Amino acid sequence: MQLSCSGHDTILDHPVLGSCKVTAIYYRYRVINAILLVESSSNCPLQKLASTNVSTAVYEPQKKDGATIVGCSKDSIATNQDGIVGPRSCLNLSSHGSQLWYLVPPRTYMSALPPDCTVVAKGIPIPYNYDRNGPNENQYLDISNLKEKANKVINFGETAFTWHLNKITNACQGCERNGHHCGFSSQRGQAFCQHQGFLPKGRP
Repeated sequence: MQLSCSGHDTILDHPVLGSCKVTAIYYRYRVINAILLVESSSNCPLQKLASTNVSTAVYEPQKKDGATIVGCSKDSIATNQDGIVGPRSCLNLSSHGSQLWYLVPPRTYMSALPPDCTVVAKGIPIPYNYDRNGPNENQYLDISNLKEKANKVINFGETAFTWHLNKITNACQGCERNGHHCGFSSQRGQAFCQHQGFLPKGRP
């Protein structure tokens, strides 16, 4: 996993998406949340996620409860219910020619969508928060919290990955479970637990 620093930001060098700003890493669950660093002139920060296969030998999109992007010919979806976010204009997002698109969170009934809307992309990850017990279940049930997460996806292209690296991932997960930091030996090419200094209580 190629991480670097840029000022106060942590940058992930993703093989397909390029540079991404890291917003959270949950080592225990192999989840990393990141925002795509796209040109400021881009109208569609999520377009690359929707139209590109971002899976690599190391990284996979986080698959838990992926959202759906739908394109509609007019602004006809009531976004004050069901956690639906949008609309955003995106001229080149799909071959359907739809110019208005919405992010529909998981567990939303398809009957909430007008018949003129078509599915553009499925399985769009929504970056959730995790604690020591796993994903915070309240964020799936609280519509306002869900819409806040979905807005970050549709407006900033925030996404979530899982990853696996031999000799590193499993070792670091073991360190996290035991309350230790994870280190890496470049000489041995292997991760190890740093037993000095425990993680603050409650930190993922």
